[in-house]
Formats: sequence, structure tokens, C-alpha cells
Amino acid sequence: MDKLFYDLMSYFFGCCIVLDYPLTLGNNWFDSVLDELNETERNWLFETSSLTARLKQNSQYFEVKVLSEIVQDLTLEQADLLKVDVQSALFREVVLYCDNKPQVYAQSWIPLDKQQLPNHNLGSLGEKPLGEQIFKDPSIKRDIIEIAKFNANHPIANIAKMLDLDELNSWGRRSVLSLALQKLLVCEIFLPGSFVETQT
Repeated sequence: MDKLFYDLMSYFFGCCIVLDYPLTLGNNWFDSVLDELNETERNWLFETSSLTARLKQNSQYFEVKVLSEIVQDLTLEQADLLKVDVQSALFREVVLYCDNKPQVYAQSWIPLDKQQLPNHNLGSLGEKPLGEQIFKDPSIKRDIIEIAKFNANHPIANIAKMLDLDELNSWGRRSVLSLALQKLLVCEIFLPGSFVETQT
């Protein structure tokens, strides 16, 4: 239903974009604070606690729209980041909204081998935010945060076009989150007009 919603929305906005999920996140990733980042960008990109919680704090109404949710094998790069063998994983793509404005495009990869998904209800989130579920676990730890710049030439730019936003020229971040029995690879890309750009 959600993919149909976005495809229809693309049509009415005149974009006529039909996306082939999952979208690639190939980019030059950096694991340090870059000089070109301003204070607001550093503050959001290197947030170590729940991004969902922070978005909620900055809005009256928070919503998750699911673009895709499928099971497929990890790539070699994803398996290397997670420090696991190549295996099946639950893959999820969503857009996070604050007060009906798209703020973040997010991807998450949850390896399925030896995982206990039912313990955290991660296999049936629907439109519940992932961050809200996993940050309830006191054992959660975040690995190094890596950042990358996404511009109009990147496949992710089609998300901005589909949502009728300005041209993509935004920062994204990725990190591995570890719970007691689970590892997750999470990537979040701030969309044009998000709090990263509008807050001072």
C-alpha cells in the first residue's frame, strides 16, 4: 500500500518516478567530523541517541511512511560493516515525517541468522519507528558514525524528486547498532528542508 501511495504521488506531482528498491547508498563515507560541517550539521549527524526521539521533540506530529520492507542477502560491504557472514537480512526503507514534512529517508538492515526478532518486534514494525523500539533496550550500543554527502547525481535524489522537494544536496549518516542478541545497520539521510538545514 505504501509503495503504491508513493508511486501515485509521484504521478500527480508530474515526476513519473518509479523507484527500484532497495536504493543504493554507495558513497564516500567519512568517520570523522569534517571542517565543512556547521554546528547544526555536526549536532544532528553525530547524535548518538535516538534520532526518532529527537525528531519527535522538534515536532507536534511524527509519522513513518514505509517505502519497502523485504528480505534479501546482505552485500559484501554490508556484511563487513556488520562483521557477520553474508546472510539474509530484513531490509526496510522509510521516510520520517515531522508535522507532515519529510525530514529523513532511512534504511535499516537486520541480519536474520541467529537473531531474535520477536524479542523486539523488529520483524513486524509496520509504520512504527525502528528507533523507538531498539532504544528501549538498555544494552544498545552504537558503533562509529560515518557521514557522506548526497547530491543530485545520487540515486537517493529520486526520493527528493518524488516528494517534490528541492534538489538533493544533503548529509547522511550510517552506523551499526548492537543489542544483546542483534546487530543492525542503519543509515539516515536528511532530506532538503529538514531541521539540519532550517535550524540555527
